[in-house]
Amino acid sequence: MESHLPPGTRVALVDDDPAFRASLVALLERSGLVVEAFPSALAYLERRGGEPPACLILDVDMPGLSGLELQELLGGARADLPIVFVSGHADVPASVRAMRHGAVDFLQKPFPRAALLDALSRAWAAAAAARAEREEDRRVEALVASLSPRELQACELAAQGLTNAEIAALLATKENTVKSLRKRAMDRMGVESLPDLVRLLDRRKRTGPR
Repeated sequence: MESHLPPGTRVALVDDDPAFRASLVALLERSGLVVEAFPSALAYLERRGGEPPACLILDVDMPGLSGLELQELLGGARADLPIVFVSGHADVPASVRAMRHGAVDFLQKPFPRAALLDALSRAWAAAAAARAEREEDRRVEALVASLSPRELQACELAAQGLTNAEIAALLATKENTVKSLRKRAMDRMGVESLPDLVRLLDRRKRTGPR
């Protein structure tokens, strides 16, 4: 099985076994990936500059800071840096802990080449989906921010199910003014129906202003 990651995708590998690191770097580079290898969790934490990796391959048992401790330091279930764990022995508690904190997979050494490439592909897909969600959140927030306070107020009341007449009464204005406020707001936000408007406002409410 070949990797579905785009050629040139950056992968970071943290493992204290030099022979394993070398063999895995060779495998991943043959698959078109760019690999940064580190002998310890501390060495990875001291990484400076350069493009961040798309995913992280992390050994569980290492001298000093363990892979699980590094995962927690990096923020656990960070979708923008998905983690694939590797381990030299079966460790159910460690695998459960890793997965609960957001790891994509937990592979026991030695593992099939296809298993690793599949895990990395899923990790990359998860990170790409998370980036797309964040970009959409920023787009929606920018659209909402482009509205005047009065336009936003009229839209939020409409999203609650109020009629133009009811909104006009609450805003102490005319119904035609409410219609104009709604039309300008919907044109600016690129929506043509009230359900579309409600979805945008609900998304912004879930994510909150950034």
